[in-house]
Amino acid sequence: MNGIQVMTSRISARRVVSSFALVLALGCSNVLLAQTAPQYISFSPTAGPVGTVITVSGTGLGSVKAAWMGAAHDVGIANVSATQVRLTVPRDAGVGLAQLKINTAAGWGYSSTYFKVTATNSNTPKPTIAGLTPASITAGAAAFTLVVHGGNFVPSSAVHWGSGSLVTTYISKSQIRAVVPATNIARPTRALVNVINSATGAGSEKSASFTINPAANSGPQLAQYNTYQTLNTNGENFSTVQFKSPTKAGATIWVAVTVSDYADAHSISVTDSQGNLYKKLNQENDGAPGSQSIAHFYAANIPGDSSTPDTVTVVWGWDDYKGILITEIVGASSAPLVGFSGNIQDGLDAGSNNVTSAGIAVSAAQTPALMLALSMNTFGGLSNTGGSGFPGPTAGTGFAQQALFWNWGLPLATFETMNISTAGIVAPHFNSLHKDYYVTEVAVFH
Repeated sequence: MNGIQVMTSRISARRVVSSFALVLALGCSNVLLAQTAPQYISFSPTAGPVGTVITVSGTGLGSVKAAWMGAAHDVGIANVSATQVRLTVPRDAGVGLAQLKINTAAGWGYSSTYFKVTATNSNTPKPTIAGLTPASITAGAAAFTLVVHGGNFVPSSAVHWGSGSLVTTYISKSQIRAVVPATNIARPTRALVNVINSATGAGSEKSASFTINPAANSGPQLAQYNTYQTLNTNGENFSTVQFKSPTKAGATIWVAVTVSDYADAHSISVTDSQGNLYKKLNQENDGAPGSQSIAHFYAANIPGDSSTPDTVTVVWGWDDYKGILITEIVGASSAPLVGFSGNIQDGLDAGSNNVTSAGIAVSAAQTPALMLALSMNTFGGLSNTGGSGFPGPTAGTGFAQQALFWNWGLPLATFETMNISTAGIVAPHFNSLHKDYYVTEVAVFH
């Protein structure tokens, strides 16, 4: 008998015989015998690669809870109705014959015929990317359709932009199209484009790079940032954090660092995987219990990455608390630094606009310019989350404030940026929510 039979210890011999006779009478090729009542089903197709969708038809299929294919247990299940269910051959299925196993509310069913897995991820052709149309766009543009040229595309192929997938339309084996939303191209940067055949999980071996160019005469702009913070007591003297996307040639990297422990002031240095030379702008050590140290660095006219995003490494002494902010600035001049400041405020009382640093003078000859500020609670409490930002009636435009959620799960830092379009004295102003310890780092680039 070919089929799927649910086994039970309480089915009488008479009932099994009558069910077997009914199977023979109907002549079904793939059969499921239910625990409570006979179920006759067929599945189609009977062979295919990983990702194949198998349609199982019959009765009593409205409550399929699990399905196996041989030893592979990650079978995809789509309950359609009480008479039909769809199973997807999982990625961990091996090539060869595999028995189907279905679990319903009535029990397990086992097929007496076998599905033949013809190909797995390892021997399924991977999609390839030959080019992108367009290959670049200007930051701030509207949503657009990206055409990906290549090979081995299938109807389930999906275009991935960085770590997220895009709405994709299959055109042919050599072309697919995807809609890129405006939010993905709001800032100048470089994004990695990949194609994944969803049914098999096979991805293109090499990603394609898509460039988002600065708008004409827009001045310096923040392209991307990333953060890292942890609390440990194992004495590690370095930490690394990687940009989310490849950096652009000619860009500037600004790194802000905060360290706290119960030892002396730290000797802090910064390197990266590109071999860029970082200039330390300043470092301040409060000397109080906890020994807070803050510093910030920058590297200008970097070579950029072709594919793998840059990794920044910060080296310091024995530490317990540490935080890093890395930023990429595009569109800056060859000598980008206008000015900088840093400030430690220990035991600061609660107040409005009292978390700040010294002001930085920006002349008309240096505009447009970009200001970046990181203000952080260094004592483990909730950070400042408000404030007027950058004061002055004509100091700048485009103020943006956002809380950074670090490893501790609290908004321990606030990161601000501002596009400066006129001359003035600029400084960040935040609110202290309660008496605590704060550090603030500020730099202006043009």
